[in-house]
Amino acid sequence: VVSTQSTGTVSRIVVLVHVLLTTSGVAATSYQFIFETGTAEHDEAAKSGYFYTFVGSVSEKGEYDCAGKRGKGETGSCTFTETTDIGELKGLKIRNSGTDSWLVVSMRVKLDGILWGTWQGSQKVSDLTTKSIEFTRSSSAFQFKVTYSIRNDKNAGTQDQQYVKIKGTTGETEEKVCSANFNVINKDVLCILYSNANIGIYRCVYLRTGGSNGLDLTKIKVQVNGTESHTITPQNNAAFIGFDNSETKEFCVEGKLTVRVNCDDHLDLYLDGVQQEDRALKIWNKESTFETTDKLGVIAMKCTNTGGAAGIIGSLHNEAGNVVFYTDTTWKCSSVLEVGWQLPQFQASSKNWQRAAKRGDHGNRIWGFIGKISHEADWIWAVGAQRDTYCRGIVTVRGRLLLSYTFRSVSNYPHTLKHCGVPCKILIEHYMICHKIFGNHH
Repeated sequence: VVSTQSTGTVSRIVVLVHVLLTTSGVAATSYQFIFETGTAEHDEAAKSGYFYTFVGSVSEKGEYDCAGKRGKGETGSCTFTETTDIGELKGLKIRNSGTDSWLVVSMRVKLDGILWGTWQGSQKVSDLTTKSIEFTRSSSAFQFKVTYSIRNDKNAGTQDQQYVKIKGTTGETEEKVCSANFNVINKDVLCILYSNANIGIYRCVYLRTGGSNGLDLTKIKVQVNGTESHTITPQNNAAFIGFDNSETKEFCVEGKLTVRVNCDDHLDLYLDGVQQEDRALKIWNKESTFETTDKLGVIAMKCTNTGGAAGIIGSLHNEAGNVVFYTDTTWKCSSVLEVGWQLPQFQASSKNWQRAAKRGDHGNRIWGFIGKISHEADWIWAVGAQRDTYCRGIVTVRGRLLLSYTFRSVSNYPHTLKHCGVPCKILIEHYMICHKIFGNHH
């Protein structure tokens, strides 16, 4: 804006410069509030003059004038766009700036089109007052925050669009565009994404750049519903994580598993060949618990019976507490000690190794229930063994071997693989691969 000001014979040109600052900040989020007015006399109110403040787990942001319908029994809505990170949306403050009270009886809030939370009740917002409501978050709503730390280099930022997809143990989100400004350096850029996809437990983030302008990052951080789930840094002495030419990169975390075991009487336990230590391993009626990752391949157990009943029992549980593997007659057991029997690469193919003999159900009258070992687990033992038994379990999911393959071509198996990504996970029974599996669509 340029103006001329005169004082006597002196004229001054005043230049007012309005600078639009484009910061890294936060990707814009759309907030839509859908509300219902009561049906009784005098419940209705004016359309405008009701100001909303968003209440988050980190901070508050407002005020916004909501000019939606507020007639008796009417449903109205207001939509706002905000770039401030307030954390997880918890509630709303409503301020009445006039003398026309309003009775709100229900409200829903959608974030980027995803139903985030609901509220029902009877809240009267009287003249010149402020009232608060608290949302109940939808069980199917997830908030994902992905923070990009852009390298301090003049060529590190980009004008290209960036895309994000989140994958979990039971599903994945759709790919979403991050609308934040990435054309900055030495700054954090935050993308907040919402989805109602049931992903289960977080596992991976897929990041894709939409062009060839390049993007260099020093760190990536992922949060799910306010919980920090994954931090990614450059590997192999690299200075940064680079993206270019519409590149997609996948970053995953290892899943956690809990091993629960017991033996009557003394147990030696090996997880992928590494011996585990716990005093309870030598106590015949007490469970031992160990934490490991979902890369676990082989559980090997030696049990020494010092007299009376003899048996081995155990189960494997994921982060959600679900049972994914347990002792049964698919295990291989032997009464003969062989060199390397506990190692993952050992081949239990000699005549000494046979399918385990079942000694009883978990919870039977001999042993009862041991700790939190799965009720589905069986007590097992080597056929004909007296004092010592050696047993091996190839970690499976509910008795089925889980293998991962990367298929170079799927043209020969279009019906079987059309829903699979790459790599494609296939459940294979009986520990063998044959063409019938593809033909029967297992």
